[in-house]
Amino acid sequence: MRLFIGIFPPKEVLDDLRDALRRFEKHKRNLKSAPVDQMHITLKYIGSNVSEYSYDVIRKNLMNNQKFLDNPIEVNFQKLQFGFRFDKVPRVLMAQIDNSDSLLDAVNFYHSEIKELKLKDTIRQKGRFSDDFHVTLARLKDTAAKSTAKNIKDFTDKLNGIEIKPFKKNEAYLVESIIRPGKPVVYKKLERLVVSKDLVE
Repeated sequence: MRLFIGIFPPKEVLDDLRDALRRFEKHKRNLKSAPVDQMHITLKYIGSNVSEYSYDVIRKNLMNNQKFLDNPIEVNFQKLQFGFRFDKVPRVLMAQIDNSDSLLDAVNFYHSEIKELKLKDTIRQKGRFSDDFHVTLARLKDTAAKSTAKNIKDFTDKLNGIEIKPFKKNEAYLVESIIRPGKPVVYKKLERLVVSKDLVE
């Protein structure tokens, strides 16, 4: 199983993300848009080949020994960006997110919980993108040229007037990425995890 822990924006935020994606209409032949109802923020990537045994251990640990953070997760959007800061050829169109204290607290908490289980088929170290919080809007198609990537990046850097509502969440999900040849990736929510005792709609 390909597993991660993530949060999903509410409908009004998804509407804003859909509107932002529409600004790239002239580039759509070179971009593969993410389904809006699948858009999410990854808090902790667990692994790409997690066994059913390890999944069961993780699920029981997170569900039965649930601990709560002081605050709900606060998400504030910065800007649209094409490519990660390490990319030589950018490929991902994303909405960047501020590193709020509550977001970092949640990430550190889930990272520690997974690490302490010492399961060999899970990722127990933080990757280089672990603090690049974002929502993926689209990806560059494999058939697109490098010059196309540069054009889309230049277009994105000059965009203004993009507004995406901030939101708070007191729940995260244990999620499976289901990858099928020739079809879009499906993100299946497996378990709901309460982050904070504070109730937030």
